[in-house]
Amino acid sequence: MSRRIVFVCTGNSCRSPLAEVLARHRYAALPLIFASAGTDAVPGQPASDGARAVARELGLDLDAHRSAPVDASALAEAAWVIGLTRVHAALVRSRVTAAWPGAVGLLGAPGRDWRREGPLAAGPGSADPDVADPWQQDIDAYRRTAADIDRRLAAWGDVFRELCAGKGGAS
Repeated sequence: MSRRIVFVCTGNSCRSPLAEVLARHRYAALPLIFASAGTDAVPGQPASDGARAVARELGLDLDAHRSAPVDASALAEAAWVIGLTRVHAALVRSRVTAAWPGAVGLLGAPGRDWRREGPLAAGPGSADPDVADPWQQDIDAYRRTAADIDRRLAAWGDVFRELCAGKGGAS
């Protein structure tokens, strides 16, 4: 069973790399592999200065990160591909084949598989499931984004533990 989790944003330079390193830190005790990719990523680009700076403040390291597109290799053997926004999740959902065994999720909707349950509709009074993009904003925007991602990652704990126990995700 695959235990690979891929976080997806647009350019794979801010949000998804932060999600990757924050998840790796938060769930270090679980036998999971965390990665990230972008729906419109230019391969080989470093994480943004703001993302690297905030990661350093948190004792994490994004210096070696290089962007990767959402392609067959990014999706290969992923149990979950988790979008940082509804648009990212919908794009991933549209790109996978029926034969692909993984689940497509949204960071703000823990455990909901968009491939099987369909997209999450935003209703009046509901919390926004999307993670705001800090691209080209000040360091405080990156700090808020990192805190938001980490808060949303905490809600995925049961899903990740079930995956490790062989009860959830792709086989």
